[in-house]
Amino acid sequence: MPMVTNEMLIALDPDLDGVALPFVKDALQNRREAMLRGIASVDTSNMVIPPSPTNLKVHMLSSYPNQFVVYPTHLICVSPLNGTGGGVVYPVNALVLVAHCARLPTLPASASLQPDVSNHLTMPVVPIRLPHPPSFAKLFDYLYTKHFGRLCASLCPIPTESLAAITELTTNAQARERGELLAKIVETIRDTYEVAALLEKMKFIHGLWSNVCELGIAEEGIWKCMNLAWQVLMKALTAKPRVETNRAF
Repeated sequence: MPMVTNEMLIALDPDLDGVALPFVKDALQNRREAMLRGIASVDTSNMVIPPSPTNLKVHMLSSYPNQFVVYPTHLICVSPLNGTGGGVVYPVNALVLVAHCARLPTLPASASLQPDVSNHLTMPVVPIRLPHPPSFAKLFDYLYTKHFGRLCASLCPIPTESLAAITELTTNAQARERGELLAKIVETIRDTYEVAALLEKMKFIHGLWSNVCELGIAEEGIWKCMNLAWQVLMKALTAKPRVETNRAF
């Protein structure tokens, strides 16, 4: 997996020369609420992306004092790799993407950082083609919030209290306790979901994984979440009676 380099950060903002990537990510987390507030202000309800867009002026639903908001810098239009189907538009802060994604198309300079007097913001439109656009929303949310539990819950129905316990059982001495807890979770999921439902969830995880690889994201939390969810679902699937599994195929 390629890694985000300081050169990539400098290309976006020369003031980041010499600033360590972990420090950049910490700073982004400190501004998380302000950035999410800015994203929520963008009216995407009737947004139409022209065939060959460069910049797009969008209406802002709300305005805030500068100290309470960080407005997005770009619009990314996520569509399938094969070029079929329309794209989904996400207002983004370029630094969030560049700090996490080692493989990105070139991001043009932002046209404006603040809404104009008519409460419109002009942003560059960047097309991004991904193997699995439906799972990008979950990835997008994690890059901003780093909410491990929410990402896991979207991939696999692990109860919140069990997930918290699993993530705390990390030492070799706790391996047996962790294994027993995982076995109980697997048993519950096996008895609750049909084979077809388990396969659909695994297909979604594979789609997320393909997006992560395509964008070059080495974020540890995402990989841990995908690994845990895949492990649980695979064990639940293989624990199904053979006759039920054969019927699904």
